[in-house]
Amino acid sequence: MSYTTFRSPAIVIAHRPHGESDRVVTLLTQEHGVIDVRVQSARKYTSRLRYGTQFLSQGIFEYIQARHTWRLIGVHDTINPTLAITDVASVAALFRDITYFVQGQDPCPEIYDICNRVLQAPHMDNFGEYVLQKRIEVLHYLGYIDLAGDSLDSIEILSPEIIKKYHQMILNAYQVSQM
Repeated sequence: MSYTTFRSPAIVIAHRPHGESDRVVTLLTQEHGVIDVRVQSARKYTSRLRYGTQFLSQGIFEYIQARHTWRLIGVHDTINPTLAITDVASVAALFRDITYFVQGQDPCPEIYDICNRVLQAPHMDNFGEYVLQKRIEVLHYLGYIDLAGDSLDSIEILSPEIIKKYHQMILNAYQVSQM
């Protein structure tokens, strides 16, 4: 049986162990949106795919759609951004939002572009606030938050009141999604 090979830029937004040596990786792709792919033997030291499937890895991913799952068959041109621990926590919160709110395999190139811009700007001042703005932008794009005229274009220092307001908007979005 022949499978169609898909090749797409993607970002590893989550991963978890599967079985003895496999790993299930959640990819945010340009073509297929958020997908879970199984990576055979990815946790073995001899695996070619071991380092390309770590959290925050970016690159060109090759995968096939098998009977009931996606399978990763190759990773090319990977970039692993260097982030401070507090920056990793901010980016992880953004990716947690995406895995929670984006269901299925709907193409979402806008969300991919937002995440790509976030990973390109790690050494920016006020990076945590920038990521918070991008979280709001993603939730607005998905229809969970109505900004009602507020603009997220400016990357300036946010006041504690605005940060609190944004966090409350995110909490409300989680509550609405559970109804």
